[in-house]
Amino acid sequence: MKQAVIYTRFSPRPNASECMSCEFQEQKCREYCNLHGMDVLQVYQDRSLSGKRADNRPGLQQALVHVCREKGVLVVYALARLARSTRDAIVLSETLARQQADLAIVTQSVDTSTAMGRAFFKIMAVIAELERETTSERTAAKLKQMLKEGYKVGSRPPYGYMEDPKNPTKIVHQGGKDVKIVGRLIKNPYEQGIIELILRCHNQGWPIRKIIEELDRRGLKARVSNWQPTKVQRIIDKFSE
Repeated sequence: MKQAVIYTRFSPRPNASECMSCEFQEQKCREYCNLHGMDVLQVYQDRSLSGKRADNRPGLQQALVHVCREKGVLVVYALARLARSTRDAIVLSETLARQQADLAIVTQSVDTSTAMGRAFFKIMAVIAELERETTSERTAAKLKQMLKEGYKVGSRPPYGYMEDPKNPTKIVHQGGKDVKIVGRLIKNPYEQGIIELILRCHNQGWPIRKIIEELDRRGLKARVSNWQPTKVQRIIDKFSE
């Protein structure tokens, strides 16, 4: 009988009821193991941890050590629970292969003990990363459009803008629950003046250090702490035509 080690990861979202709990993932992985005649040795988990990196998840690292020692099968519910980048996914698969261990992904029917399974796994990893990057691009475009239309899109307004006191973000009680109504933004006259000065100096060929000296000479303050080259450069990059 094959020896299996189960790994689960739970990263809650704003609507936690729609997330797959570690318990749900473990149940599905156990059902998979029973169906394929695997003996479950141990279950490891990472709660409230992002899957963006593999090296900062203690549960995953423990699961890898255990399954490699037993030369068994690492069983996960979905590829996204294991890794969020193609590179991490393939590196993990190759690490298991070097130690004569395998990987099984329940929802994608992946089993790297076969050549076809290994090839399919790499294809799935590429497709999954492409989907995430496409979603990220769509989100960034949406936020940019909202900002252009004057809506607040973050915890605080971007530099050069301020929340409209006549139309602020607010929480209202509707239909038995709290609903967030996003407020509008208006230009911050003080910061807009600073932006104009920075761009005018930049267009005249001033180096960033000289621009900072001019800001300090005029007593113009940054929003947080002192002026730094990175802050000035961000303003130039964002507001230059």
